[in-house]
Amino acid sequence: MTLPSFVAVLRVPAAAAFPAARAALLAAGASGVLSWPELAAGPDLDDDVPAVLVDPAEFESAETLAADLAVVLQALALHTAARPTAVIATTRPVIDTLKLVDAAGRLTGTAERDEHRFVGTPIAASLRLLRSVAQARPGPSGAVSPRPVEVLTALVDRGATVWSSSLQP
Repeated sequence: MTLPSFVAVLRVPAAAAFPAARAALLAAGASGVLSWPELAAGPDLDDDVPAVLVDPAEFESAETLAADLAVVLQALALHTAARPTAVIATTRPVIDTLKLVDAAGRLTGTAERDEHRFVGTPIAASLRLLRSVAQARPGPSGAVSPRPVEVLTALVDRGATVWSSSLQP
């Protein structure tokens, strides 16, 4: 399956420091691969092109990465036709036990896993939206992007509508 052209944004200090991830993203159809700080610097690219935030540590193989990219990019194309501020967030089922604690930090029970999702990458949005977050939130020490949930919160603060792309673990 051929993916639409997109810009990949690695949740790392320097895209060149991750040659395997960069190669996998280019092989999957990325027109370019940037780090979070490079995105914040505002490269001269079409603001309407899809951009996908990716954490190379979350993927086992180039095949898994390509499959996840296909899911989020197809969903983004579907939703942006009606709403240009659409964002597709990758969510996976929670497989670990979640404990409930009260305000004092005391264990009060076990949470239902079916009511929770793990938010991760890839996260797809227009380059314009993702760049606006990168410029406003450079990340801890300017080295990596904020955590995926922080990126999503900042996107919503900018008027984005977030849809989930549920992936199996």
